[in-house]
Amino acid sequence: MKRFFCVLFACMLVLGVAMAAYGYQNGASTSLYWSDGHMYTEKELSSLAESREWTELPQGVSGLALELNSADVTICQGEAFHISADYQRGSAPETTVENGVLYLRDEASSRVGFDFSLGHSRRENSLTIELPEGALKALDIRLGAGDLSLEGVHLEALAVEMDMGSAALKDVSGESLSVQCNLGDFTLEGGEFDTAELTMSLGSLAFSGAVRTAMRAQSDMGDVDLSGALAGEIEVNANLGTVRIDSQLPRSAYALDLASNLGSLTVDGERIGTDSIGPSLQQEDGENSLHVRADMGDILVQFAAEE
Repeated sequence: MKRFFCVLFACMLVLGVAMAAYGYQNGASTSLYWSDGHMYTEKELSSLAESREWTELPQGVSGLALELNSADVTICQGEAFHISADYQRGSAPETTVENGVLYLRDEASSRVGFDFSLGHSRRENSLTIELPEGALKALDIRLGAGDLSLEGVHLEALAVEMDMGSAALKDVSGESLSVQCNLGDFTLEGGEFDTAELTMSLGSLAFSGAVRTAMRAQSDMGDVDLSGALAGEIEVNANLGTVRIDSQLPRSAYALDLASNLGSLTVDGERIGTDSIGPSLQQEDGENSLHVRADMGDILVQFAAEE
């Protein structure tokens, strides 16, 4: 085992010396990138970058689907339809139309960049989309790695699936919202949906908006913060993390089923079950329902004042 680590250290040392020599030869502040078995300088890799844009939405298209391996995506409302892709690593997306849906897909990139310089250089892929009001009914976003920013868009259906990266939504509304984040935070500020299905594996969830019919939030590891006009059937299940709920509706508007297996329970500032390990609170009457379970974490619920 000791011999193995010695060999590994020697290989890393040789690689480091080679990188240093290459960097010195091309300039002390040159960023180096490894791709397909080759070493590239910043200038050399820039020649491989691709940029594309689309300015017309094909006739008969009512949905947009993104299937991207690695890119930061920005979507906002605009006066005219416009998509621009700036890819510094890998090939820019290709478009196809299938059953009334415009698909943008890219290929998995084999370029894994690392920076070897006195400064810092980031080479990222980016996709920017501007949508006129009412241009689309559905938006389906699937990201392998990258962050998502979505603002001022109103749709019938919005689906977001992210492997690694954070999502920030602002003033986004629709009939249905479906979210699945494996590693990263999800934040929604403003907006209204009939139904919302939110699934988080590792990361925080913050939803500040309105739900008319139903919401289901599932979190494996991370805090859950829900606020706004939360109507209908609201269900929250958290394995590890604190659950905070701030409803604009009064307590009498809900049938309650709240329980923490290992944590505290506080409702309207009052600590429930201070002498019990697993505090709980049930209330049968209510036009709406609030069901919260926390395996390991506190539950804090605040209702609006009674009229």
